[in-house]
Amino acid sequence: MKCEDHCENFKLQMGDYQLKTHMFAIHMGGCEIVLGVEWLRTLGPITMDFQELYMNFKKNNYTHTLCGLQAGAPSIISSHRMEKLLKKGNHGVVAQFNSIQVVETQSLPIHPEMQQILNNHMPIFDKPHELPPSRGEHDHNITLVPGTQPQNVPQTDIHSPKRMK
Repeated sequence: MKCEDHCENFKLQMGDYQLKTHMFAIHMGGCEIVLGVEWLRTLGPITMDFQELYMNFKKNNYTHTLCGLQAGAPSIISSHRMEKLLKKGNHGVVAQFNSIQVVETQSLPIHPEMQQILNNHMPIFDKPHELPPSRGEHDHNITLVPGTQPQNVPQTDIHSPKRMK
């Protein structure tokens, strides 16, 4: 990651805990500060409860407790709804994008009546092996002289009596 800037002796307060450290500015988007392993190493033993969203640690014989925000159950929203939330300045929106890969699985049983319909109309789902049947006066063809290239000819009005056949 490219470090764009840094702050010396940056002061941060979380509840009753104060941190004074150097911070590095990197373009990440979506969050204001990331306190990583380097910071966690300075805390010593930590008690974390991911169910209740809190962590305890001792500094200077005082136990600090940092509490996470309690949020409702995650829900799926449309990209349009997320865009509206972000434009209103809402924070706490977390997005997860997944790559979907097709995996072959056993198909579920098909209702017998549906299977009968599929069996009766199976040719509809086959790839064509020949030209479609003649449609009478609705057929059209473009006759080419062997070895020549197609000409760029303007389309004629379909209702015109001089229509090419």
